[in-house]
Amino acid sequence: MVEKMSFPSRGQLSILSRYSTKGKRGDLPLGETTQKNQSGFPAAYQLLHYLKKVKYTSKLGEEVYFDDNGDTVATYNVVNWQKNENGSVKFVHMGRFDATSNSGQDLVLNEKMIIWTGGKVKKIGPTYTASTVSVAGVLWYYRKTPTVRGHNSELSFLLLFSLILCFLCSLIVIGQPSVRSCKLRHTLFGVNFVLCISCVLAKTLVVLLAFRATVPNNNMLKWFGTLQQLLSILACTVVQVVICVAWLRMSSPFPVKQTKYYNEKIIFECDLGSVTAFCCMLVYIRFLSYMSFVLLFLARKLPDNFNETKFITFSMLIFCAVWLTFIPAYISSPGKYSVTVETFAILASSFGLLICIFAPKCYIILLKPERNRKKYLMGKTCYIILLKPERNRKKYLMGKTCSKKST
Repeated sequence: MVEKMSFPSRGQLSILSRYSTKGKRGDLPLGETTQKNQSGFPAAYQLLHYLKKVKYTSKLGEEVYFDDNGDTVATYNVVNWQKNENGSVKFVHMGRFDATSNSGQDLVLNEKMIIWTGGKVKKIGPTYTASTVSVAGVLWYYRKTPTVRGHNSELSFLLLFSLILCFLCSLIVIGQPSVRSCKLRHTLFGVNFVLCISCVLAKTLVVLLAFRATVPNNNMLKWFGTLQQLLSILACTVVQVVICVAWLRMSSPFPVKQTKYYNEKIIFECDLGSVTAFCCMLVYIRFLSYMSFVLLFLARKLPDNFNETKFITFSMLIFCAVWLTFIPAYISSPGKYSVTVETFAILASSFGLLICIFAPKCYIILLKPERNRKKYLMGKTCYIILLKPERNRKKYLMGKTCSKKST
């Protein structure tokens, strides 16, 4: 009567083969020695000669054998965790890694079935970008109305353009790290956000100078026209560009396979390279934000209709709140979570600027057209300063005064 033989598992054979190599007698066949242990069986190291020749097929169809180092040949199933609509998680078989394959292709994956965790975030960036483009289209169509003209349309369109670039930066952060993406990931968002804050800073300064122009012998506004505004924005942005170029030249970010966070996981991420340069980039953004707050504080008592400083104040509060929490959250979030924190900071701060500054304009233009008229403007002074600067001169005012006296 022949009993059915039960083969040991692959893990048991691997442990046994490793343990058997610790003997002192080498690969001796059983017949060449009489050394036995206390239970009457041959010593463990004597099994090595036969374990090296073990080769069989398991019930699952897997071929089991050992290499020259006594290790079993690796075979793995690749599984993707996918979340259903009800919140439950299902495990979907995506492929297989088989080192015993004779086809020369150890890893086989069905990439079409893979669902990455960043898939929803990749849809948010283009959605916000489309919203920004829609706002720009509305302002361009009504560019000759008092609401658009009175709020410095040139800087408004430049600010919208910079916000589009900020939303698109989130797509670079999400993808697989590479040498190029790691270099562009932090530098692009740093330059784009400086461009945004510079536009906000210039818009606030223009409002201050416009209302200061009502003071006699105060001609500051004519020295800060459209060209000067664009040059000031360019100068602020160039400083950040210099910081980023120096960062890339000295110690640029690079992709790295990180194992210090988890022993059982390898995280593919971008190393900052120079932490000092990264901090300098963030400090410069914060400096411009503080400068904007100072100007907003000075403009807090100006008239309301042409004064958008209160909307800019709300947007800057959101911006600063997001980036103040970003630094500790980014430092305390290792691995893949740092990418999530950075993406959230980019999208939240950009969307805050878009909503707080441009939503009131679109509301008046589309839903309250009766408020988008000259009669609604508060006082004649605001209308002359912002929409009719040619009438804000001594000759015009003197001529009007003389005509009143003659009558």
